[in-house]
Amino acid sequence: MKANDIIKAALKKRGKTQKWLAESMGAAPDSLSKKLAGDTLLAAELIRALGLLGMEVAAADTDTGERLDARGRVAGVLPRTTMMVGGVIYDTAKADALCHTGEANCVTLELYRDYRGLFFLAIASMWGCGDVVLSPCEESYAAQLYATYREDGSEPPEAVFPSSGKGGSE
Repeated sequence: MKANDIIKAALKKRGKTQKWLAESMGAAPDSLSKKLAGDTLLAAELIRALGLLGMEVAAADTDTGERLDARGRVAGVLPRTTMMVGGVIYDTAKADALCHTGEANCVTLELYRDYRGLFFLAIASMWGCGDVVLSPCEESYAAQLYATYREDGSEPPEAVFPSSGKGGSE
C-alpha cells in the first residue's frame, strides 16, 4: 500500500477533502497532490497528515509488541515562541501541541507538552503588541484543559495524563 492509498482511505473515513488536508498542513493543494501522485510524500508528512485526521502510524517490535512512538512533533496554531520562565526554556517547536481554545474574549490558549514531560501554555491576545507569552502549567490543570478542549479523535485524557488518574475529570 502506498502513502497515497493510506491518505485517500483516511480522508474518506473522516469525510475530508485533499484540499482541506493540504490547507491544514500549510501546503498548497497542488503541492500535496503532486507528492501523492508521485509517491514522494515523506514519512514525517504522512504521520503529520494522519495526525491531522485523528489517526496515527503505528510501528511495533515483532518480538515484544512494544510500540515505537513515530508521531514526531505536533505543531500548534500559534506562531513558534521560545521563552525562559523561572530559569527553564520553553519552546513550542520542541513540544507537542495538545489542544487549543480558539479565540474567546480576544485570547487564545494553546496547551503543550515538551520532550521533558513539562506542560505549558502559549497565550496569545488580540490586544497589545500581539506577542505570544508562555507559562508553565501544572499537570492537573493541563489535564482539565485537555479534557475540555481536545479535538475529536485525539487520545483520551488518561492516555495523555497517566499520572493524573482520569485525565482531570475527577
